[in-house]
Parts: sequence; C-alpha cells; structure tokens
Amino acid sequence: MSKHKKRRGAAHNPIPPKRSQPARPLPEVSLEALALGMQLKGQTPEQLQQRLERSLLRSIELRQEPEFADFHFDDQQFTETLERQLKRYKVRLDALINQGDAEVARELYDQMRIDSIAELVTPAVRRDLQERSDRCLARLRRGSETDRIEALVYVRTLLAGTDQMLPLGICGLFTSIYEDSHQRVLAYLDAELDLRNQFIDGLPGYQEATAEELLALAQRPEVVAQVTQTMEAHPELRARLERDVDRLIKEIGQAIRQGDIPASFFTDEEILITYADVYNAMSGTLRGKKAPSGPAGARKMFKFMQSNLAAIITPERNRQFRQYLETIGREMASSGDRGRHKIGMQLAVVAATLDTWELGKHPFLYETYVAQTKQMQEHGLAEGSSPEREALFRRLIAERGARKE
Repeated sequence: MSKHKKRRGAAHNPIPPKRSQPARPLPEVSLEALALGMQLKGQTPEQLQQRLERSLLRSIELRQEPEFADFHFDDQQFTETLERQLKRYKVRLDALINQGDAEVARELYDQMRIDSIAELVTPAVRRDLQERSDRCLARLRRGSETDRIEALVYVRTLLAGTDQMLPLGICGLFTSIYEDSHQRVLAYLDAELDLRNQFIDGLPGYQEATAEELLALAQRPEVVAQVTQTMEAHPELRARLERDVDRLIKEIGQAIRQGDIPASFFTDEEILITYADVYNAMSGTLRGKKAPSGPAGARKMFKFMQSNLAAIITPERNRQFRQYLETIGREMASSGDRGRHKIGMQLAVVAATLDTWELGKHPFLYETYVAQTKQMQEHGLAEGSSPEREALFRRLIAERGARKE
C-alpha cells in the first residue's frame, strides 16, 4: 500500500476563485434631491435657460454655506487686480464722473467686476472652489434645500468651464465673494493706514524729510528703537511690512534684471569663478571663451552660483553690499525721475533687510550676481574680450581645476 494516500473530495482547481469586490456605498441622496434630478431631465432648453438665470442669481445664498463662508480672494492679488482694472477703465470712469449718470456708472462697475473676477479666479483658485463645491453638494443633497442644490449644480458647471458663454462674474456666489473681499481689503487698508500714522507720528521730522534725510533717519539708534517698539505693539503691522518687504525684493529683482538698477558690485574674479567651475565640470566641452549653454550648462551654472556666493559673502562683503545698495538708493531717490525715485526708496528698504537673512542667502544678492553673470556672458566672455579678463579666466580654470583633482 502506498505511503501517500490520495486526497478525496473536489478536484484541485489551479485557477483561484475571483474575490468579490466590496460594493461601493451609494451616495446618500434625499428624495427631494432625486425628484429635482428627475425634474431637470424633463425640461426644455428654454426652461433650463430660465432656471439657469434664476439659479445663478440665487447662488448668492451659497455664500452662507460653511464651505464658502470663509473664502476670500487673496488680499494682495485683489489689490493688484483692482489697480489694473481701474487703470483700464480710467477714461470711461472720468467721463462718468463728469456726466453723473448713476445707471451707466453701475453698468460699468458690473463690467469691471466681471473682468476682475475672471482674472482673480486663477487655476489654483478654480480648483479650490471646485473642491468646496463638491463637498457642499455632497452635504446638501442629503437634505431638502433643492433651490441651493440646483444653484450649486450650475455653479459647478461654470467652474468646470463647460459653458464658455457665461462669465463667472454673473454668478451671485462669485459677486458676493468679490464684494466681501473688496470690503475686507478696504478695511485692512484703513487699519494699516491708522497703524502707519501711529508709526509716523513717533518719527520726528518724517513729514518734512527729503529722500536723503529719510535714509539717514533710518540709521539713527532712537529711530530704530521706535520702530522696534511700534512693531512689538502692533504685530499686524509687522506682518504687513514683512509682506511688503518680500514684494519689494521681487520688484527690485525684476528691476535689476531689466537693467533699471546698475549691477556692478561683484568683481570680475568673483563672477569668473562660476564660469571656471562650469568649464571644468563639463570636462572642457565648453571650448574657447564661450559661456555655458544648454540645459546641462544652466543647471551647473545655478549650482555653482549658489555655492560660490556662500563662499564670497563674508561679513565684510555683506557690509559692503549694504553700502553699495544704500549709495545707489540715495542717487536714484534724489533723482528728479519719479520711477527712479521709487526704486531708490525701495533699495533703501531692501538694504535694511540684509542683516535679517542668513549670511549670503539674501535673494537680492543672488539677483545681483545673476545680473552680472549675464552681463559677462553677453560682453565679458564673448569674442573680443580684454586680454586681462581672458588671462584671469584661464588662470581660474587652471587653479580651480587643480584644486578639485
């Protein structure tokens, strides 16, 4: 008898049975919501158009729903958009002021609001509003408020962009968000003005000071003490000014890239070490005097710019950079040109922020370095460069290449 007994029962099936997938729970929908869906299916195009118009007006009630109650357009973005729209409509607005036609003025305001909303609803804002709409609809359809459900259905259609003929600005929900954001910005600016007036009142001689005196005023110990005291008493002013400084740094960075601010702080050697590093890293593929090009060269250029800046900016060079900015700021602020005056005052603010950043990490240092690097790319390393600069470039290639071997 065999040692191994045969197994009795059903034959072995080599194919494992399919596992039944758990059924997805159906969304909870009220009878009222189901009835609304059935009703909409039986409507003619004309009837649907009428319902659409009523629902878009009624959608203002959705502003009270928790998913939308806390939503506002970004303060800074709203302010910038409003400024652009006011400039765009300036001629027509001035004409209306002279005419005193309230009805036409209201129509113009409505059109300006429609244009502003179209600009304010960026792709990121649209995604946020779509997610809020989905959450709101999932909650509302469990209840009996069919008017709001229907309004939200049309709001979601607008957000999805399936109806290109209708602008977002005719929807009651979005006009309500716009007006609330408008009032929020105005209230914020009023509060900020009050705070800044308190701040100015504590600075003797501020009202009558010239640009040069303002820059000198910021260096006085008693003024710095007053600034510190005011900031500690008003954290909201500190937060606002910090945002202003961030915006100023971006604006100044753009100005230096456009050539509105002279870039001449770094020496030829401090710029050329980056070119030398890129040249050596790419194994001599950059022939002659040509600057690095292409994606590979750009990536290496960025990497070496960062590391070289960290080495270049010692505490002494950081102090010199601040003096450099203050000097240019005074020259531009005392200019009769309004644009240069504004940039000069902005440079003074940027210079005052240098010590608040980690050494060598200030974004304007990088902007200046990049601007001078591009200048050298366009002029310094091109054919016909001075023999002295070419000799310096070759020496740095040899020195920095030997250092890494």
